[in-house]
Amino acid sequence: MGHGNVWEKFLLDVKEADRLKSLSNERVINDLKEGLSVKNIDSTIYEFGSRIVGVANSNSDLDLYVDIANINFISILQPETVRSNHNKIFSAIKWNYSKWAIVDNLSSVSCPIIIAKHKSTGLMCDISSSSPMAVYQNFLVIYLFEIQPIARYMVIYVRAWLKKHGLDGFRSHIIILMVIFFLQIRGKLPAIKKLQDGLSPNLYPFTMHFVNYDLAHFNMSEIPINKKECSDVLFDFFKYYSTFNFSQVAVCCYIGMEKTFKERRFCLPDRFQDTLSHEAADVMIYDFINVAENIAASINGLQLNDLQTKMAQQLQSTFF
Repeated sequence: MGHGNVWEKFLLDVKEADRLKSLSNERVINDLKEGLSVKNIDSTIYEFGSRIVGVANSNSDLDLYVDIANINFISILQPETVRSNHNKIFSAIKWNYSKWAIVDNLSSVSCPIIIAKHKSTGLMCDISSSSPMAVYQNFLVIYLFEIQPIARYMVIYVRAWLKKHGLDGFRSHIIILMVIFFLQIRGKLPAIKKLQDGLSPNLYPFTMHFVNYDLAHFNMSEIPINKKECSDVLFDFFKYYSTFNFSQVAVCCYIGMEKTFKERRFCLPDRFQDTLSHEAADVMIYDFINVAENIAASINGLQLNDLQTKMAQQLQSTFF
């Protein structure tokens, strides 16, 4: 395939992600609500995940968050409540078997998930109710993609590249954090803490809301989206992470600067100090909001070496 065709293929991937983002999931949500209502479960349902932020492909699941009694956006649930709510939702979906086929019930994990297929649309859905964190994360990601659109293009490219090279373990949220951190380092996106200056935690200790400043507020500008700019920024991204010291330097979008594992502690709000881990890992990539959580802790040194080796190899070729 010629390089021109690679660019055209990539634009088709972006177009497909746009299409999936624009699709209405009203039928899916209504059918979930139907079962919940019959079981007398008062709830609000939120969509989130790769389809909603605009980086999905046709194989991507639809993520749904069920806020039972509309209280979970203002309080952290106790484990017994999490289990109870999960069981209620499972019972409602199982009851509505004409609309849903349950594929798996991951009830024993810390954030339980029901994997179910919506029969009329064929959509695979991951349904959860334990924490609104991912929904708030999506609000933030969508905002960052809107003010610096090339970030979304980069995530789409890197997701496909990882799949092509069989690099498992680097899920979408990790890729998004890596892309946004890189753009922060290059002065193209602000640190998350700058978007939350003066805001109080709304789900203690977490501050989940933010101020929607435009790039001009930070004396930053939008990167044009064209073949050359995308190729150049991806080359820089791959070069940056191919030699990045993941075991010493934390990828932390909240700070938006390179800090060692130890230095990072002193850049975070006091309210997180008691929850921070004192142990480093092979890869340290921290969440936007739950800044104490290393979401890449399960990635080992062999996986990291494979990633960085293949990134270095990619630099020997053109991207488009």
